[in-house]
Amino acid sequence: MKTALRNLAAVFVVLAARAAEAQTTETTPPEKKLPMPGEVFRVEGRPAFVIPPDRETSDGATPWVWYAP
Repeated sequence: MKTALRNLAAVFVVLAARAAEAQTTETTPPEKKLPMPGEVFRVEGRPAFVIPPDRETSDGATPWVWYAP
């Protein structure tokens, strides 16, 4: 009986460690070199980025680039 409890505890510890590792992996921002200043993030686990405009246009439109494959 004690061996079964030890095995169960060992399995629990391994699963908890894997879950903690998976959480830190998902929240780590992706490595992406942008040609201009912008924000890199993930959308459903895939890399994405936004490059905002550096100045406003005369007609009030806001140009931007959003890439999310």
